[in-house]
Amino acid sequence: MRNALAALLLALTTATASTPVSAYEEPAYEVARKTDDFEIRRYAPYTVIEAPMRGEYDEARNDAFRKLFAYISGANRAQQKVEMTVPVVTEPQPSEKIAMTVPVMSEPTARGEQVMQFVLPAQFDEATAPQPTDPALRLRRVEAQWVAARRYSGRASEGNYRENAVALIGALSQADITPAGAARFAVYNGPFTPWFMRRNEVLVPIEAPR
Repeated sequence: MRNALAALLLALTTATASTPVSAYEEPAYEVARKTDDFEIRRYAPYTVIEAPMRGEYDEARNDAFRKLFAYISGANRAQQKVEMTVPVVTEPQPSEKIAMTVPVMSEPTARGEQVMQFVLPAQFDEATAPQPTDPALRLRRVEAQWVAARRYSGRASEGNYRENAVALIGALSQADITPAGAARFAVYNGPFTPWFMRRNEVLVPIEAPR
């Protein structure tokens, strides 16, 4: 399978392909504006457990996913299982920049460093979440923020992500909306969900709407 991450994302599905995404908790947000190209959302604060991604794209994502899935399966100091949530987020570190004009989106130097995040259930914060035993993992609080989101179906591939990131940055430029950070990639479905029913998103932090 070209995108080996799909095998690991089996955790997001049961034995059947029809498990609805709504069966899983996701971060709370309100939609302030909706267009044909994007949504403007206001996210409430939430907590993530994240793992670094280094090296070849698919291999790095697989390795990060394995570590995060082990954590929620009980590989933590409390030996506590944590409910799976959506989405699984891939986020660039500050070294990766996205141009504010289209069609150029800069590549990270030497692919840069990214992190993969599992959003923890709302009951947890940095103090109450199980502490990781893997030193590569860290808990982090994501503060309330405004985000522009572009939703698309299809494979959770790097190519699809970058294509939609460019499209979102372009749509924001046309709407005179200024990005406040780099794009991140969110996956909501497992591999047995038909491609045309999958929910993937590009999420870009933005300045608060006027």
